Amino acid sequence: MMDIKIALVGQPNTGKSSLLNSLAGARAIVSNYPGTTVEITKTKIKMDTSLIEIMDTPGVYSIFDASSEEIIVEKVVFEEDIDGSVIMVDATVLERGLNLVLQILEAGVTAIIVLNSLELYRASRYHVQSCRLNRQ
Repeated sequence: MMDIKIALVGQPNTGKSSLLNSLAGARAIVSNYPGTTVEITKTKIKMDTSLIEIMDTPGVYSIFDASSEEIIVEKVVFEEDIDGSVIMVDATVLERGLNLVLQILEAGVTAIIVLNSLELYRASRYHVQSCRLNRQ
């Protein structure tokens, strides 16, 4: 059986804990205010022949600052030997979330970017074209 480690990373209130609960039936506390997840919540799910460990991290705006939450996320990204990350981004404030995406990609971490709050985004007048980020 192959073990895979994935980190859920994103700004506060982007839906990381909700995604964890949906994927694994975990009982992470979910709220509509920042600071609910202040430590790492880990759960494992089995998919085919793989055992996937998912780590829900505190919401952060950067992985290189000095708040206690950012130090936790930085340790997960650089010291946990993760296989990749899922970066949750609020589509209604996309520009704000892309800074964190860029930091994680520049750190060499494999990532899937998930846009949340699309129903609110679609109600706005802004539109994003599909794009692919390639490392050179």
